[in-house]
Amino acid sequence: MTDKKDKGNGVFHVFINKTKYETEASVLKGSQILDLASMSPNDYDLFLVKGQGESERINPDQDVPIQNGLHFNAIAKGVNFGDPART
Repeated sequence: MTDKKDKGNGVFHVFINKTKYETEASVLKGSQILDLASMSPNDYDLFLVKGQGESERINPDQDVPIQNGLHFNAIAKGVNFGDPART
């Protein structure tokens, strides 16, 4: 994973539920990341995948510095995805 933009086109590639999306923004709010995948923060919770079995919950109004190769999971609200705060 690199934190540099693709050379020449100023586009970052991120993954939401294993689907690749592009953005030119270097910082996005959690709700804007969900919007890339046509998902609403009213219906989905967003998690940044950090490593093996580790993830960080991203709030809709939280700023996220965007880097190439970031992976996010968008989980339907009401579904326990291993987050102790959701049980």
